[in-house]
Amino acid sequence: MNWKIKYAYLYVYLHVLGALLSANVLLAQAPQPVLHHYTVDEGLPSSEVYYALQDSRGYMWFATDRGVSRFNGYEFENFSTKDGLSDNTVFLIFEDFKTRIWYCTYSGRLSYFENDSIHTYKYNDKIAASIQKNQIILSFHVDKLETVHLGLQANGWLQVDSAGVVSSVLPRSKGKTKCGNVVTMIEDAPFCFSYTRTMEMESPNYLFEIWEDDIDEVYSSLRVDYRSHNHLSAIKRNNEDYVMALGNLIATRSKTSIFSISSIDKGVISLFEDSKESLYMGYDKGGVSCKQQNGRTYTLLGDKSVSAMCEDTEGGLWFTTLDNGVYYMASRAFSSLASRLEVRGVRATKITGNGRDEVYVGYDHGLIAVIDTLFHVELYSSNAVNPDTASSITSLFFDEQDNRLWVGCGPGSFVLQEGEIPFSISKFSGYAFSRKLDENLVGGGYSGLFEISKGKVIRGKYDATIGYRVYCLLNLPTGELLLGADDGVWKWTNNKREPYGSHIPELKSRIADMALAANNTLWIATRGEGLIMYNTANDSATVINTENGLNSDLLNAVYLEDEVLWVVSSHGLNRIVLSDDNEPKVQGYSVIDGLPSNELYDVHVQNNAVWLATNKGVARFIPEQMDTIQPSLPLGIVKFEANNKAMAHTSYVELPYDVRNLKIEFQGLGYKEAGNLKYRYKVHGNDTAWNYTGNRSVEFPSLTVGDYEFVVQVQNSRGAWSKSTAYLRFSVLPPFWKTWWFIILSVFGSCGVIYSFFKVRVLTYNRDVVREILLAIYNRFDTRRFLVVHVDYKMYKIDVNHILWIKAERNYVEIVTTKRNYVVRSTLTDFQEQIPDKFNFVKVHRSYIVHRKKIEGIDGTDLIVNLIRIPVGKSFSHLLPVLAAELKLAI
Repeated sequence: MNWKIKYAYLYVYLHVLGALLSANVLLAQAPQPVLHHYTVDEGLPSSEVYYALQDSRGYMWFATDRGVSRFNGYEFENFSTKDGLSDNTVFLIFEDFKTRIWYCTYSGRLSYFENDSIHTYKYNDKIAASIQKNQIILSFHVDKLETVHLGLQANGWLQVDSAGVVSSVLPRSKGKTKCGNVVTMIEDAPFCFSYTRTMEMESPNYLFEIWEDDIDEVYSSLRVDYRSHNHLSAIKRNNEDYVMALGNLIATRSKTSIFSISSIDKGVISLFEDSKESLYMGYDKGGVSCKQQNGRTYTLLGDKSVSAMCEDTEGGLWFTTLDNGVYYMASRAFSSLASRLEVRGVRATKITGNGRDEVYVGYDHGLIAVIDTLFHVELYSSNAVNPDTASSITSLFFDEQDNRLWVGCGPGSFVLQEGEIPFSISKFSGYAFSRKLDENLVGGGYSGLFEISKGKVIRGKYDATIGYRVYCLLNLPTGELLLGADDGVWKWTNNKREPYGSHIPELKSRIADMALAANNTLWIATRGEGLIMYNTANDSATVINTENGLNSDLLNAVYLEDEVLWVVSSHGLNRIVLSDDNEPKVQGYSVIDGLPSNELYDVHVQNNAVWLATNKGVARFIPEQMDTIQPSLPLGIVKFEANNKAMAHTSYVELPYDVRNLKIEFQGLGYKEAGNLKYRYKVHGNDTAWNYTGNRSVEFPSLTVGDYEFVVQVQNSRGAWSKSTAYLRFSVLPPFWKTWWFIILSVFGSCGVIYSFFKVRVLTYNRDVVREILLAIYNRFDTRRFLVVHVDYKMYKIDVNHILWIKAERNYVEIVTTKRNYVVRSTLTDFQEQIPDKFNFVKVHRSYIVHRKKIEGIDGTDLIVNLIRIPVGKSFSHLLPVLAAELKLAI
């Protein structure tokens, strides 16, 4: 390399690294949950969002300064004054006992959503006449008597009953009226928080007060000295504690104690408690903080103004902001480490730890991070090995005997110990390291094995492995060393390399990692064959792959802790445990569950936390915090069309006999797997097995006369199908000439005519004519002349008179008609039972059924149908004379 180019490269790299490492110690935040961001680009009407609510049907609603928005996990549906809203600036949303969705607006006028349309509240004018101009409404509620309650700023609250009678209520204490701010009301009880400003002496004061059950009696109060007016938020927690926030003052009142007051450095604008009893505080330009039940705290969303918070039925949390849309947190168990490296998007490639208080992470550009229990980060660079090259970290190994970290990278290997790099080894890049007790360290890399003693490579012992790339090493209790290489697993014994498990085909592929369990079960991760569970005692192997639930067969690393195996790949994380019958149980995790990325490179478990190296930095996972019970997702029929016209999708629908292009649209509401839900459906009366799809609609070009029931289920993020189903019952009515009364009249009339004809002309001399007439009568009055088949998620109605023959091919049958061919998954025997006109069809071969009327000739042991030869099987040869006699053909 030209020295000038060399110097320029080194200068740029060191400049970037120096900017990144402006201080060797980076005080990182605690690991941050992974958030999904929804903005105007995704369909929101505005980035200024005030409130969020999930309704009883499962939809998410958002109140903004540009109307309201309903989200189904696929798209946002926005509503404004053009759709019936009384005002585009909506502050609050509420669902009443009739499942109506109410909207409280800046102007104080109300509207509600019912039967898929927005209606104006009929007593809006009375509300407007009863409140001051620009009066701020702080709370809103509709009780079971349909009385509307409005909590007002500095004016108590307003009540409007179902008859339109308006009453204004002001809290009282010791006979004195309190002109306070009503912040919230709980269910139907006359409960409120308020604060009242008083002027006593020279200092303005605020009096926090709580009323519950009795509007004339203060439940509890606290006087505070506060000189500026700020937003007031309040909630009653599940443990019946009260929490109120006035600006940066936090007042807490437990059920068994008096008020306590504290001050923080941010202004609170929203409060929320989730199902795990964690308390969230949303700040003005300060993000949101969470205090968990165990006392741990963390913060989110930096300088965003968090206006409201909401938890959905899947356990996901929604955060609305006044300046940046909506954020969604699918899981509290997964988090990412928000150090400067992750902010800059540096990929983490390797991860390990000392088993106590430090975790080590290898990144691109030769960077190593040391993370302690307080999530402080120290950064080091592989420049100590070769200043000219900065490549990815290929391996990390903590040597417990010497209490040092071995690092493998492109230029070579080096040691990190107590913040120092005592020595390095160039040209020996380690992909893996291993060490037996009181023996030298062994490394494996692109040129085989090498031994290290006192910081130097010892040649001779492992020279036989030169030329073989080694990706992982594992010491067996027998003293043997296993090598994972491009061409499988090898055993180093007696100073030579020997095949290991060569009789197992899957072990001949590239090996990514290995782990040994206490019961001597060897877990082997491969690149392409999945995971191998190798029993060293009986020399047997079990393959676990995508068919058993693995996210991918191309694995990157494994880590065994007690009886739990963690597996990472470029498609997420898997957890594997063995059941009592030694069967592996596989569970998968992905971005749906809260991972920052599905592309994972390494895994390490320490202090009950699973650490992951991802292409978006470091992720951390607390298994005990993961929700083990996933609710059934809401599901419903949203649209029903027949003949390209929308129809009311009630529980039962009657359709005319000539119905065509039947289309049913359905929708599951799940937000962890938003936009990627899987469905299965079937039609009772036509299908016997489930049909699977990722679409939200299914079409039926035509259906025969009959009664049907369409049922559909949705799959949640854990792979479980919903226990309840959405269904639609419908019937295709017959034409009048197929109704029972018309058929009875026709039968009696036809019988009389046929009897007379047969008696006079036919029965005396021509039995063949009799058979032809009976067949014609059968065909005329048989209502089952159509065969319904299911092909590529569509249903087709086939006239049996158009069928030439039916041919079996393995698990499929091919229906050959005069117009086109249809391929259906079925056996020939099962399909023969579905043929409505069994009289006209005859099985002539184990693979063929032909239509009697379509036989044009007989040639030896072949039938001629539509100029095509159809073979007659030996066991069916007795049919040839019968068919020839029926069709008057010569054999």
